[in-house]
Amino acid sequence: MLNLVVLTTIVTSVLSQEIIGLTYTFDEDFVWNFDNKTCQDKTEWDLISYEHWKIPSLNIESPIGIRAKNNSCTSSFPIIFLSDSILELRVYLKVKAFKSGLTAKIFDEVGVPVVKYVYNKSSENFSLGWNTLLIPIHVNLKGYINLIGYCQSNEIVIVDSFRYKINKTNNNRNREKEISFHTHVTDLVEFGSGDEDVDVEGSGDSEQNDSNTTIPENSGNITEPPDLPTNSDFWNTATITIIAAGSFVVISIICITAYHFGKLRGLEQNASIFENMEPARTITIPRVNNIYSNPFSDRFRR
Repeated sequence: MLNLVVLTTIVTSVLSQEIIGLTYTFDEDFVWNFDNKTCQDKTEWDLISYEHWKIPSLNIESPIGIRAKNNSCTSSFPIIFLSDSILELRVYLKVKAFKSGLTAKIFDEVGVPVVKYVYNKSSENFSLGWNTLLIPIHVNLKGYINLIGYCQSNEIVIVDSFRYKINKTNNNRNREKEISFHTHVTDLVEFGSGDEDVDVEGSGDSEQNDSNTTIPENSGNITEPPDLPTNSDFWNTATITIIAAGSFVVISIICITAYHFGKLRGLEQNASIFENMEPARTITIPRVNNIYSNPFSDRFRR
């Protein structure tokens, strides 16, 4: 049973590793890969064609997306999220109301929201048309994506695709901070002065594509539980896979060793039983003084 659990962990890690950096587009299998977890009484998203709605598509591979109907909700398949990663959403908005837009959440396995991102007309750097939303993730967890679209009857909220990727910029900055910190500590020990500080400056990342599509990274309202711990970079996909594979090998060796040891013990017990069942190697024959051919006649002979 434990081997099955370890094997399941390895397979899940590999599947999550495969989607890193890949773009997921919506097509006919949307109804099979997404469901209404944590959606309560909200409506479903509709698969629509950009050509039918006369919307310029920036994704040549997929001419369709999902459109919200008033208050629509859907949840994705399970995904393993790593710390210092980014969820990238491609959305199209044509709204007038301030609260119309998209709310993206990330839930853990038990249905607790860990990350929440709200992008609507009241958000900073909001723009109509195509937008790419960058949602940072600072925890390691296994969960799923929840998308909620708010719009009125004459408004359009469309999700074209999403992509999950590792935030290499933040990882490089963290390494630079660690190097600067160790250098600063060395200087303090060498010179005995604590007045100098290491100042690491960072600029917010913003991108813009050729079609004047703004990509606000922190324009939405992101809320995360303040009491959730942040894990180090040690627990990445490669580390989890190596540990799981090593555990599987160790458990297999223990099981095989126990099997052969039990088999050997059984052979030793059977050998002792067979030895007890063997007849004695020496036989004692009683001594006979006289032998009578006819015991009745010879015994009374005078």
